[in-house]
Amino acid sequence: MYELAKEISSLRQKGILIIGSGNMVHNLRLVAWGIENEHYVSDWATEANEKIKSHILSGEHQN
Repeated sequence: MYELAKEISSLRQKGILIIGSGNMVHNLRLVAWGIENEHYVSDWATEANEKIKSHILSGEHQN
């Protein structure tokens, strides 16, 4: 996805906006759908999300 984003980045100069939705980490098969009004996140998802966020904020985009 990162490589694709670099390829289409020139569209910005043409006034084209691309909007995506989603998250870096998810596994819909493991969602606890029956839990309402509670915050439930798997440990692996939290760990992966923090690692990705760290790389983005530090500018380490190749890792």
